[in-house]
Amino acid sequence: MLGAALVLAACGSPARGLLTSADIPSNLGVQANAAFSASQESQLSSTAHCKRAGEVVFNVPGKGVQPGSLLTAAKAPEIVNVYTSCDSTGHAHAAFAAAVKDLGGTSVPRIGDEAKLLDLSNSGERAYFVEWRQNTQVGLLLVAGAPGDARITSGLAETLARRAVARS
Repeated sequence: MLGAALVLAACGSPARGLLTSADIPSNLGVQANAAFSASQESQLSSTAHCKRAGEVVFNVPGKGVQPGSLLTAAKAPEIVNVYTSCDSTGHAHAAFAAAVKDLGGTSVPRIGDEAKLLDLSNSGERAYFVEWRQNTQVGLLLVAGAPGDARITSGLAETLARRAVARS
């Protein structure tokens, strides 16, 4: 789960580039966690050329999301979507390249102009991370859940990333 900076582009119309509850498969049983997201607003980070535009977290109602490290052992499905807007395509490409530089991962077609998928699964959880660039925007999506949860797949992460790109 992503413990840093989670801001819901809350009530009303969804923020550009962010998933809504309608994008999430209902069999996951997750909902937007507005309380957790709003509490993290002050932690939004930006650079000189790229501004964090919005973030949203979905989790099972009643299950806490613990701020802290990038990933901790998810016991139930969690989805994190982050959207960043840069002042040029060049700066967006540089931000994307910096974000995936040390991650490795696999290039993924049909998600923005460039995208990488990384399997972060371990004995404590299943987790898939997709980072992409579309024009001047950079986005990321993290899908995590319990190690035996067959609903948490790289295909789910890719599908949700494509939906987020379609909203940008």
